[in-house]
Amino acid sequence: MGRAALACLLLLLLGACGDEPKPAAGPVETITEFGANPQRLELEGGGASVQPPAGAWLTLSASPGSARWYERLRRASDGVLLQASVFPRQRGEAPALVLPRALDAFVRGLGTDGFGQSGREAGVAWGAPVAGSAFAATIDGQAVSGHARLLAVDADQWALAIGLAPKAAGPTALALVRAYAASLEPSEVTFYARTFSTPEDLARVAVRPVDEEPITQRELMSVQLAIEAGSGVRFPVGSAAALLDALAEEARTGKPASRASFRETTAVLEKTKAMEPAERERGLRSIGQRILKAMFERVLTGYKPAQRYKAIWDALARPVVGEMPEGMSAAALRSLHEMSAFLASVAADREVEAEEGSGARLLAALKARWPELDAPARKDLAQAGRPWAALRYAWDHADAAGRGAFRQAILAALVTPDEASEVAALPDDRARVAWMHAHQAAADDYLQRAAALSAPSRAALLEHLGVDGSGYHLGW
Repeated sequence: MGRAALACLLLLLLGACGDEPKPAAGPVETITEFGANPQRLELEGGGASVQPPAGAWLTLSASPGSARWYERLRRASDGVLLQASVFPRQRGEAPALVLPRALDAFVRGLGTDGFGQSGREAGVAWGAPVAGSAFAATIDGQAVSGHARLLAVDADQWALAIGLAPKAAGPTALALVRAYAASLEPSEVTFYARTFSTPEDLARVAVRPVDEEPITQRELMSVQLAIEAGSGVRFPVGSAAALLDALAEEARTGKPASRASFRETTAVLEKTKAMEPAERERGLRSIGQRILKAMFERVLTGYKPAQRYKAIWDALARPVVGEMPEGMSAAALRSLHEMSAFLASVAADREVEAEEGSGARLLAALKARWPELDAPARKDLAQAGRPWAALRYAWDHADAAGRGAFRQAILAALVTPDEASEVAALPDDRARVAWMHAHQAAADDYLQRAAALSAPSRAALLEHLGVDGSGYHLGW
């Protein structure tokens, strides 16, 4: 069968070929002329798009079922067929497992019972899971080649782009179908964007005492802020979670007076918002010191929440580098480790875990560097919890432009000197994400380089977010 005959077969499959004209029972092909630089085609429902090729194409759009849609482009001269579609996704489905099923349905619709896949790939495109492959089939004795790409638009929807052409159509046509399938991408670029605290988090009920107002996460975090101010230590994220859990236990099992003190601390934070930051922190420090004093007095009575507080405190106060009080405590080391992992995550566009192995390497590097550091550098490292708390606050409150500027700056700060010129030349967010994902192996290197940044370098990076990080000291 020649190319013209195959094109007619495809027309038959679409209900648009035959000796006698028939009434249209459904969608009808129309001619669409795509210019030299056509805009991307947004798929039905949004969330994904493809790049249509230039030239005149016979097009057909249809919605054959609930949450299903497709658009076909056909070129009669050589039998090239392109199709973009969306269909429902079952929760937990993986692209690599769904793609063969989707291809099977497609080729069966063209009148063939089988196909072969090759060159399979699976990964992430702009933050969305994808799978793709080449495939080959035979339609009525005519060998065809194609490419397909499947993308998870969200938890409920798949997007699929497929292109095929007769092998006899030549390399130009085969390159076109490959480029069409590869062009399937999310409509918007998404970046790594961890959130540390939201208004919804603060409003969440932590404890519901009988015959009392609920204790929310805001009350617990207010006490945390007071304890941090009273001790002069900003807790790492992991330790803060343990402290909040202990505070929730006290709110659950303690007397009404304990819960009343939680509410009073929150009220003080609200009433003193108009004060200067330094004055306000002095007042909060006084409250925190009273809380700590009462807390440690109750340790001797065997009060379980107080014992938990002391265990958390003792673990954080343990010296790990140098001699105290000038050395680094476990709290400072954990804060530096968490902060460095976060900066590495922003640069790598994926979660870089603050794992035990990277922590051991970080500790070894700090011990080796410590004797060579001057007093200001040692003081900065010993107080790593403060810039980490300020960074979390600024990141949560920054807008998209601020985060974008910060992302570009931290990537430039953590790559090698040879890579810095490449990063500076990246034209847009899509190019930036593609570069990040092509350099995933460097993520642990990013963590170690982030830990070695000087205090002025970190402060300069923080300015890109456009938010005063000292706002952390003013309360959640």
